[in-house]
Amino acid sequence: MKLADPKAFTRLTPRLNITTFRLNYSPGYNTFIINRVIDDRQHPLHILQTRLRDQRRKEGLWWHATTGTELCKSSRIRTWCRRRLRNAFTGALNERGFDQYGRLVDASALQGPLAHLGRALRQHKDFSLSGSIRMHALVPLIPAKYTLVQREVTELLDLLLSCYQNEITGPRPKGRLDNRKRL
Repeated sequence: MKLADPKAFTRLTPRLNITTFRLNYSPGYNTFIINRVIDDRQHPLHILQTRLRDQRRKEGLWWHATTGTELCKSSRIRTWCRRRLRNAFTGALNERGFDQYGRLVDASALQGPLAHLGRALRQHKDFSLSGSIRMHALVPLIPAKYTLVQREVTELLDLLLSCYQNEITGPRPKGRLDNRKRL
């Protein structure tokens, strides 16, 4: 299911206090890693990567973790950082009842502020998150505790799910519960 207002998520992401990775989100299906190859018609892998992108099924959530040499020169450290982000993201998806591709497996796992969404999604058997997410590791990821990484990834996923909740169930009422005027 696509977001009706995909810009709502991108407007809300600055509210997140993410220090360990940089976030790129697209409501469409983009492969952030190979876009530079696909955009460059002179690149030797342009034809192959374009064909692979076109053959890939456009469903679920396309996401990946990336690093660059600005993080660390050691490839072992860069691989470790990517693994930390991947494990934290798949763990957050599993806690919320989704598989690694963003398809809903267990709607009852949505609890707390997302319980209303869980009740609404029990009717949608084929619900899945959509779009593309790229998490690019930053230098603070190296010394950060894993619990911090998990918290930041969980906040990101909760924000994405709250955008779906607003779309499916309508926005939550703001203000007082009763509409009486104050004297």
